[in-house]
Order: sequence, then structure tokens, then C-alpha cells
Amino acid sequence: MSEDFVVKKVEGGESAGEALAKARQRKRLTLEDAARDLKIQRRYLRDIESAHYDVLPAEVHTIGFIRSYARYLDLDEKNVVDLYKKELSIIKNLAGKKSKSKPAKTYSNTAVIVTPRFIKIGAIILLILGLFGYLWYQISGLSVAPKLIISQPAQDTTVSDSQIEIVGETKPGANITINEQSVYVDSEGVFRETVSLQEGLNMVEIVATNKLDRKSVVERKVIMEK
Repeated sequence: MSEDFVVKKVEGGESAGEALAKARQRKRLTLEDAARDLKIQRRYLRDIESAHYDVLPAEVHTIGFIRSYARYLDLDEKNVVDLYKKELSIIKNLAGKKSKSKPAKTYSNTAVIVTPRFIKIGAIILLILGLFGYLWYQISGLSVAPKLIISQPAQDTTVSDSQIEIVGETKPGANITINEQSVYVDSEGVFRETVSLQEGLNMVEIVATNKLDRKSVVERKVIMEK
């Protein structure tokens, strides 16, 4: 990228992802080119351009990716970040409106006559509800996400080697993937795997999945400096 570049403002009406995608296409760059030059995983750049913010890392990391991407494409990075924040605010507001509870129902003051038959029916209903509650408790206990403990490395680690060992523990029988690659887990749920690093920021995603497809996810940010 030339040192005598001109920072361009984003056109009105564009989303942050659209602005970045158009700028990349104007420069005839592929996502692979950008990922290689920025040392950011291709899938993060793809999700930013597609506005799939729910699958991106923490907001502070995403903003850092967007700043670097905008600067790389000669865009006004503050303008692009502001667009991203506005989009994220709208998404959160929409999600909040959908989750609002429905207004409570009102009931008329109808007299209830308690009879032996009424008590008997009530007892049967309580028994059935108790049975369903017990079954639900048993099923929910089987469907919780498996535990996932990463003992190595710590978060925000800086290393000088081109590889790092990931060590952790999960529930026996759970499947583990690291950056979407399957990893061997022993009978006690312990796993360890060596991961190759690129120079700069590396996001390592560890996912534990049980037989009912319940998942636990842990991310580690590793910076490799030569």
C-alpha cells in the first residue's frame, strides 16, 4: 500500500461491511490477500463484511479488526467503526424489543366453590405436574453444555515461537475442535494439541460438543512476535 494514500470517507447509506467489501473489490483484493497482509483470520473478515456480528469475537477485538481493515483499504477508520457501532446498537435494540414480556392477563372475580371432587382433581393435576417437572429436570441435566477448562495458554498471551500448545479438560465423551480441527480427547477428558501461529494476532477457538450437540466455547488471543 502506498504511503501517499488518501483516506476515503464511507458513502452515506452504506453499512460498515458493505463499505469494506466495496473498497476491497475496488483494489482487486481477495479476502485471502487481506487476511494474509493483516494477519487476521479470513473468516473474521468475511463475517465483518457480511455483518455476521454474532459469530465474531468480543466487541473490543472486532473493533480492532475493523480499524485495521479500514486503514488497510484507505478508508476513514473512525467513520467505519462508527457505522459498525450504530448497526450493533440497532441489532441490540431490536433483540430487546422482541424479548419484552407480554402484558399480564386479567381475570374476573369469579367465585370458586371448593368441593371434595375439586380437591381430588387438583391433587391429580399437581401429581402430573410434579412428574413432568421431575422428567424435565432429568432431561435438562443431560442436555447441559459440557465443561471446558483451558489451562494453557492464558488469555492475551504473547509468544515468540511459531507454535503453541493448547491444553485443557472437558467432560469424558465430549468432542473437541480447535479452530474447527478435531482433537484427540483421552478417557478422562484431557486433551492437548499444538497449533501453528502466524505473525501478529491469532484467535484460537476451542469448542467442546456433547452427544446432544450442546456446545461450550472458549477463545484465546495469542500474539506471535518474532
